[in-house]
Amino acid sequence: MDADVQLRLRRLRAAIGDTEESKLEELPPRIVVSDRGILVQQDFNGNLSEEQLLNHAHAVIHQIASMTDNLKRWAAKTDRDKSKVDETLQHSEAIKLLTDIWNLEKHGAPDRSGGLSRKSPRLVDVHRGMEIRTGSTGVWTGITMGPKGLVKFGDGNAVAKLDGDIIDSQGRRIASLQNCIREALSAWEALIMAFGLPLDPEPLP
Repeated sequence: MDADVQLRLRRLRAAIGDTEESKLEELPPRIVVSDRGILVQQDFNGNLSEEQLLNHAHAVIHQIASMTDNLKRWAAKTDRDKSKVDETLQHSEAIKLLTDIWNLEKHGAPDRSGGLSRKSPRLVDVHRGMEIRTGSTGVWTGITMGPKGLVKFGDGNAVAKLDGDIIDSQGRRIASLQNCIREALSAWEALIMAFGLPLDPEPLP
């Protein structure tokens, strides 16, 4: 039973990993040549279409939102306090927002009450953005962009990560997808450790 929870956590991490790209050569620029010169356009979506980006986003959201019922069933079968799952859900705005988006995706219409978040959230403008991380004090890194593509310099990491805007029923931006993914993962990992299970593998940085 415990292995099932750890497997589900690994699946969540794998879904997140599938959205990321650290090989900068996989993110080629778009070059437009005209009589006025050469235009270099750079985004971080690589060759992923809008549909593929949305599929990746909803795969991660599914893994995060479905964790609630799976952890409650596991807690009940292993004599653990399943109310702690509801406590984690209620204290995590990120999990509530992503669960509402998951329910909208499943049912095709928003919850009349606004869902768990009471904000009737929707996901828009899904794309990948570049995250540059040094990793430790004194380490520096950066990227250059040009006709030949992206080039990283320094000793840190540069990773294209999935992101998007989460908006409320009035169209106001209330959160970023990337921040919600990070915060929801952290909340579920903290609960699993509180239940006495080791994280396998270790938490993502």
